[in-house]
Amino acid sequence: MLALIVTAPFALYYILKKLNITFHLLIYSVVGICLLLILIWTFAWWVDKADLILLKHYGYNDDAMGSVGMYENVKPENLEKVKTIQTRIMGIGWPLKAIFGSVMIIPLLMVGYIVGMVVEGLRKYVLEKKYVD
Repeated sequence: MLALIVTAPFALYYILKKLNITFHLLIYSVVGICLLLILIWTFAWWVDKADLILLKHYGYNDDAMGSVGMYENVKPENLEKVKTIQTRIMGIGWPLKAIFGSVMIIPLLMVGYIVGMVVEGLRKYVLEKKYVD
């Protein structure tokens, strides 16, 4: 999922270039922001949900009133993993993590657009040079 978030701006740039759209930068920005927001929010939610699923799988009892009751169904070999996962989910919630991740959308989109333009310019330069020589 993280690889999809990183590669989405580059793929979007090349898809829009192939379609020959007039307002390329405007459409790239709007579609890119919407796409990356969906991906980042989904990724942040899934990381939190996966941790909760793992805790249940290891036998962690979230409804217990003390630390003894929480860990009573956890096998001794999994106790350290469960404590690590529990401390990981006790921090800020997934919506705030998604908001912090959403701040990175603008620089990521700008880098994707600039790299796409540079690669396209180099490709045109090499092709022109190839045909001139």
